[in-house]
Amino acid sequence: MQLQKKRTTAKLGVTFSFPATETESDLGSPASSTAGSDANVVKQVFLVRHGEAVHNIAEKEAKKRVSDDAKESGVPVPDEMIRQARESVLQNAGFKDAGLSEAGKEQARAAGAKVRALTTAAFGLKRPEVMFVSPLQRTLQTAALMDCCGDVHVRELLRERVTGFPCDTRSRVDELRERQTFGCMNFDHLNEFHDLVHESLEHDALAHVEDKPKLRLRAAKVADLLLETEAESICLVTHKGFLRELERGPFGRPSASEFANSEVRVCWVAVSADGTMQADVAYAGQDQPAAETLR
Repeated sequence: MQLQKKRTTAKLGVTFSFPATETESDLGSPASSTAGSDANVVKQVFLVRHGEAVHNIAEKEAKKRVSDDAKESGVPVPDEMIRQARESVLQNAGFKDAGLSEAGKEQARAAGAKVRALTTAAFGLKRPEVMFVSPLQRTLQTAALMDCCGDVHVRELLRERVTGFPCDTRSRVDELRERQTFGCMNFDHLNEFHDLVHESLEHDALAHVEDKPKLRLRAAKVADLLLETEAESICLVTHKGFLRELERGPFGRPSASEFANSEVRVCWVAVSADGTMQADVAYAGQDQPAAETLR
């Protein structure tokens, strides 16, 4: 089967030029040197980070105060002071399962517009047939405001790194189901067991903290998600930490930058029978075309 695409000029602030046609076997060509030709399944995957959340604003303000104080004193800012300032904010119980800021809501709408633009005939990408989203409020709100896919499934797998901080502790399933905004989302994969897990995290946070290697192992399970669905085009709405470990580890992109709020990237992901994944970038985000050819 051939994947058709056209030469076009993007109306997103950059110009894209692509070959007229390209076959699926080219996914593992020397030009991209990523996805293997022996892959069992190839999926088009939209990766989206949530919009700015209210705790993100408080983090920035805390770090700025530390930086400003250091500048006034004429001394460099120790990384440890910045870390402490950030964590003092994140320990605030008022930020439990923090939602989007007003700016974050606009960013989420813009992310939806970006996905729709990338799936016009000019670009040739296929509109997401299914969306999988983290169960934290900021990602659920982002998915709802993007409004670019009618089949939305909430998955515990995509949650942010388990930190023990209130902002990364989600609400109970019954509370989420009752929200009108989330009424069209499928919560069947969340259950009371997950609620008990999250409640235990709240009471014994330090015993359950996930480090980056553990998060990367969890991110590798995205392969199961991609193999599970019959959809060819999938959208994942999740978090900066999860996306970082997914791209730099299982996707085989060790130099991938961290996602900005509501940033959209698109990859062709080859999934082998053993769960190994390799990604070929189709759209690199931040209005930058991919180094590889869009397929």
